[in-house]
Amino acid sequence: MKILLLVTSAGYSFTVQAQALRAALVEAGVTVELLIVNHDQPDYSRYADYLIIPIGAWNDYEQIVVPPLTAGCKVLPWLVADAKVERYIAEFNNLPQLLTTSEYAKSIFVRDGVHADKIKVLYECVDQDVWQPPTADQLELALQMLSIDDDARGDQLPSSFGLRAAKTNHIPILFTMGKPTAKGSLEIMQALAGIDPTIPWIYILKGWPSPTDFADGKTELELADKLGIGPRVRYISGAFGGPFMHLLMQVCDIYIAAAHSESFGLPLVEAQLCGKMVITHAATSNKETVTNNVTGLIAHSTMDGQTPKADIKSLQTQLTTVLTNNTLRQQLSSQARETVINRFGKAAIAKQFMALAEAFLHG
Repeated sequence: MKILLLVTSAGYSFTVQAQALRAALVEAGVTVELLIVNHDQPDYSRYADYLIIPIGAWNDYEQIVVPPLTAGCKVLPWLVADAKVERYIAEFNNLPQLLTTSEYAKSIFVRDGVHADKIKVLYECVDQDVWQPPTADQLELALQMLSIDDDARGDQLPSSFGLRAAKTNHIPILFTMGKPTAKGSLEIMQALAGIDPTIPWIYILKGWPSPTDFADGKTELELADKLGIGPRVRYISGAFGGPFMHLLMQVCDIYIAAAHSESFGLPLVEAQLCGKMVITHAATSNKETVTNNVTGLIAHSTMDGQTPKADIKSLQTQLTTVLTNNTLRQQLSSQARETVINRFGKAAIAKQFMALAEAFLHG
């Protein structure tokens, strides 16, 4: 079997998704290519004997699904839907089969009109050789880059800037990355503000440099000040490469995200591969990527109109539990990596993919 993975040039996260699957298939001995599509389409006649896997969002259908189908290729799309599928329902129902990245994403497709029997779930592969627990040197480098030490800053900056001191004093560091507001940062801060103020913690948020994220960041920092937790919150914004994001993940003790809409929740798995426990809530795909009381804790959810959000009281309870119980925090973190390798690692996902591909081609 030969596989072609197809993504759009605008789909950075989907390129990461494709790269991880390619690495998994190469290790499994499969012939696989990865092609990034710009405006000009490739000559699909070269891939007549390949199974083509377009990887993207449902609204990438015309760019990465239609052209290889029109060329007569064998096509098995692997697409996500995390809010609403507004178009292509009839087209999806005319496909022999469609893959998606979680039971939650499948439920969105089905809710909006795609037949359930058309859809199979294949979780994303996450490369455990890329995301690993930090060495002592890596952690020291991360702290060196991210910390402004006491002797340099005097008493002018918040304690959240002194991450080296926080590590020395065993102050738990929480971390959320992506679009923090969409990942539940406002609910998380409300929960943090409600716990015993003598319990130490620092919360780092990593946003993306966009007008929307900057506006959200302003709201987040204003809320932190209003809640009286501003000095414990640190906001980082920028377009950084993988090595820097790895460093950010290495610094934290707890990865926390309670996304309002999530088709897979890649950072939750990346965190667990780095040996970090995760706190999330029981909605979207979050509950599929964290094993409650094994690799992290799952708070209850509530509905804000049509949007699922973490229940703040439940989140507050989970936070209090792990912030005051270092043994539990270490236990959950120590179990995280092996658990997710068995679920989302290269060998596990390559095996599931090959079974689905064989069934598609010969079923």
